[in-house]
Amino acid sequence: MRIATLLLIGTTLCFASCTSGPSYLSRSVDDRMNKSYTESPIGTALLSDVIPVYPIIKVLAWIPDFLILNPIQFWTSDVLDGKGAGFRHKNPSPIKEPWFK
Repeated sequence: MRIATLLLIGTTLCFASCTSGPSYLSRSVDDRMNKSYTESPIGTALLSDVIPVYPIIKVLAWIPDFLILNPIQFWTSDVLDGKGAGFRHKNPSPIKEPWFK
């Protein structure tokens, strides 16, 4: 019973670190999609909604984030200094404000 409890706690901690990292790869796909949208909204809509290229790439980028990069960043750096490493998104150019702001 005690070993099962320790395994459950260890697994929970490991998966918590998997989801709470900066997710560099999947967020860089977000940046690329955002840049693509500013340059070609119709093309981006086709590649994200009609032919799900961007969603598939995002899932494929999320897997190494979840299994490798986030846990390493979390356990080797963020936990030790008590500060998280956030992802810095790139601003696309030209910047056009949405109509609803």
